[in-house]
Amino acid sequence: MATIHPSALVDPTAVLGQDVFIGPFAIVEPGAVLGDGTRLSASAWIGGCCEIGPGCRIDVGAVIGGMPQMK
Repeated sequence: MATIHPSALVDPTAVLGQDVFIGPFAIVEPGAVLGDGTRLSASAWIGGCCEIGPGCRIDVGAVIGGMPQMK
């Protein structure tokens, strides 16, 4: 079962593994996959094109699956 902070936004089509933790103000877009034991810290953002493996930690304010800041 996943633990999701009340202020986090998690799309119902996102796939969450066992023992996933999603912190305050984190965003998980439609179609994203988070593996077992993954931890999203506050304000992390996971795009719908992402498949995060098991046991990963995404730290505060990280953006995964978005447009690059520099080209």
